[in-house]
Amino acid sequence: MIDLRWVLVMATVLLYGRCWISYRIVETRWRMRLPLAAFLSSIALWIAENIGTFTGTWLYAHRRFTWVVHPQKLVSWYLLLYVAFISVTLLLRPDRGRPIQSVAEP
Repeated sequence: MIDLRWVLVMATVLLYGRCWISYRIVETRWRMRLPLAAFLSSIALWIAENIGTFTGTWLYAHRRFTWVVHPQKLVSWYLLLYVAFISVTLLLRPDRGRPIQSVAEP
């Protein structure tokens, strides 16, 4: 099977390169481009995955003599963040109207 991960990465950069993510730290508002935010988040997840592998929290099959997770997993984390972003965006679209209230709520 052909590895399309790099094609998908380029597609996300082309499609979402002009999108901004805004966030707040204490009282200061910041913003950055979506691909950069996804890349930095994937680095944090990759580091956490390495810590989990080093401490034996989980084990990967056929892994011997090393605890470092292959850097290629950064691309997988990057693309997974886009899947999550798109899923949440589709579920919480502003044009969907008000959320359905629970029966227990007055």
